[in-house]
Amino acid sequence: MASELGTHEIVDTPWRQHIRVDQAGRLRIEDLDAEALADQFGTPLYVISEAQIRDNVSRFRAALARGYPDSHVFFATKANRNLAVRRVFSLAGAGGDAFGPTELYLTLLAGTPPDMVVLNGFNKGEEEIRAAIEAGVAIHLDASAELDDVVRIARQLRVRARVGVRTRLLLHSLDDLQGDWPAGTLVGPSVRTEGKEGVPIEEIVPLAAAALAAPEVELVGLHHHIGRFVASVRLFTSIVAEQLDVAAEIRDQLGWTPGYLDFGGGMAYGRPEGHGPFGNDRGRPTYEEYADAITTSLVAGLDRLDLGRPRLIVEPGRLLASDIGVLLSRVGVSKMFRDTGQTWVGVDASWNHLLNVATAGWSYHPVPATHHPDRPVVRTNLADSQCWSGTLATDVALPRLARGDVLGFLDAGAYTESKALQFNGIPRPATVLVHGSRADVISERETLQDVIARHRLPPHLVAPR
Repeated sequence: MASELGTHEIVDTPWRQHIRVDQAGRLRIEDLDAEALADQFGTPLYVISEAQIRDNVSRFRAALARGYPDSHVFFATKANRNLAVRRVFSLAGAGGDAFGPTELYLTLLAGTPPDMVVLNGFNKGEEEIRAAIEAGVAIHLDASAELDDVVRIARQLRVRARVGVRTRLLLHSLDDLQGDWPAGTLVGPSVRTEGKEGVPIEEIVPLAAAALAAPEVELVGLHHHIGRFVASVRLFTSIVAEQLDVAAEIRDQLGWTPGYLDFGGGMAYGRPEGHGPFGNDRGRPTYEEYADAITTSLVAGLDRLDLGRPRLIVEPGRLLASDIGVLLSRVGVSKMFRDTGQTWVGVDASWNHLLNVATAGWSYHPVPATHHPDRPVVRTNLADSQCWSGTLATDVALPRLARGDVLGFLDAGAYTESKALQFNGIPRPATVLVHGSRADVISERETLQDVIARHRLPPHLVAPR
């Protein structure tokens, strides 16, 4: 039961059945006890549930297929680029959205079929374009000038490149929608005027014409991505409608129809206790609600415009990966300032490991690995040990913590390990993949030697012997 000061229990839902608090009040990842994992592998420690990955992908794929059979889920590799995690997503049937040469390499190395991978990004480099063409991955053109690069490299390789166009839609239908992140932002104007991504609306048809005229490339699809501005399916119904209008204009002028329509990601994920930017994500559409909104509007628009049945792609990251992981951290020293009444508890996790707390004010719900019903619930600030303000959670209600206790920061599966830093020279944590009652290290814990391995002393700075 929640106390008057708040709650530290997990609300069980089908979204997080594999990372939970059991009846004895112990945090568990599948069949394993979180505190035992911390004892075995040390802290800080990222822990990933393989079963949660598979269930998330399966559920979203099924939801989309009910409304549109030729539909595909592409996991945004930037959300979690661990090779083993990427491999599980691939085995579960998720394609890949890749940014840059490393994400592309990891996505393909994990066994993702090339025709289930797209390369996104602004100002792509030669290395990633070349690798995508050689592998047969579709390259989403983010600027008209990129077509020249793709044509030149494809000609060198004597391989026909597959390309799509990333569109910059105007989305006037969202002008009245007020976003909750950034707070108070009007979604439509923000999308139109602030982002760097996408081909300007007036350049889309000329770029498509140039691609169709180039024998070195095959124009295969259209793509649009909207950021997470508000947890509403209305974002996606608006994208679908305007993207189909663009497709119809290209068809009418050039006689081309897309082989696929990719509606990107930006799908919200949340929990009742708060998650994401400033803890605003306390609710979110379900997989089924996202799927129904997208497929219903897509089918209606395709029929209205006579555009056939192109392949449907969505590229969620956080929606699929947030609840697959937890960051375990051990409690250190505590102190109380009587003048403010604040209790400060030090933990060995930091902004290094949950960078979005620092960069976007994200909230990660902390849960004790072991519940102690005899301890009073107090308002607590959880602080890291690094040389910055470094507060991981402020004024949260937790049972009084003791040195050596283990805490789990929930929903740490997305944008945590992939953004981890070494500020203050702190080695990055290990990551463990749990499969039932088995746990395997999938990222080794860094050593002090690893942290300084790239450093070099020029000869004149070496002390004379």
